[in-house]
Amino acid sequence: MTAMYRLAIDTKTGSVTQVSVMKHGGGTNDNNAMAVFKRWKFKPGSIKQLDVPVTFQRDAAILLKNAGSQ
Repeated sequence: MTAMYRLAIDTKTGSVTQVSVMKHGGGTNDNNAMAVFKRWKFKPGSIKQLDVPVTFQRDAAILLKNAGSQ
């Protein structure tokens, strides 16, 4: 699943001031991604806005305990 987020960046501090969801990645995925983006820092004056594509993958492990066949 691929999502897209738009970051608004304060040019004076380089801090991410706002994260907008342009294409949803799912409720929990969106919340987690937005929390991470808000911790990002950029070189002050270098960028005002950034669109970030994110691909989410789900790995699953299947453990077969006491499995049998018939």
